[in-house]
Amino acid sequence: VLFVPDLLTREETAYKHAELDDGALKRVRIRDLGTEAETLSARLLQGRVLRILEMQMPHVAQELFGQCSDLQSMSWSFSPGEPAVNRYTEGGRFLPHRDRYSITVYVTLSEEGAYSGGGTGF
Repeated sequence: VLFVPDLLTREETAYKHAELDDGALKRVRIRDLGTEAETLSARLLQGRVLRILEMQMPHVAQELFGQCSDLQSMSWSFSPGEPAVNRYTEGGRFLPHRDRYSITVYVTLSEEGAYSGGGTGF
């Protein structure tokens, strides 16, 4: 588990936040949020997360992908319906599961201290 503070700017975090309406769990595919969301998602994954792996954790990149540089040029696949934004409110949850993919990226959209409980186990 790698924690990356400030992975998104405040402006990026706020993008389309209002479109995620009420419900215990609201799931929206990135591609359904439009081109700007797709661009932001690609920039987040390829330009930031993969860059961190290359620059700060090349041994992890090597273990996961068989190479420690030029990760952006690799062919990518996602779980069905991913990448997505999952908005949780009280009572919202995913059942325990295994996605069997090399990377899972969680970006907290709430301000620190705005909620209690929750969590993810690996």
